Amino acid sequence: MLANKCLALTLHLLSKFSCGNILWCQSLVNNALTIPVAMSLVMTSSRLLQRIPSGGEDTELIDLEKGSYDADVFFSSVGLLLNLVQAHDAAKDHIRAIG
Repeated sequence: MLANKCLALTLHLLSKFSCGNILWCQSLVNNALTIPVAMSLVMTSSRLLQRIPSGGEDTELIDLEKGSYDADVFFSSVGLLLNLVQAHDAAKDHIRAIG
């Protein structure tokens, strides 16, 4: 659980730091793992979020606290990718190449 909290917080901070900051975006795009890892986290966390019951189902089997961290990871990863795409043309090309 601590690892989930650390991941969610790290992604949140990267998303905040990269918002409108060209230098942060360039540094992140220049790291070969940033975009593939962020895209992988979006896909993984979205699959995990689809498993969370919407209310009428048995919620005892699902750890809802972990689900909230999955949501944090999902939205922070999407936010980071959006910041990178808006600030840096190379990020767009890199995402197209992966997708």
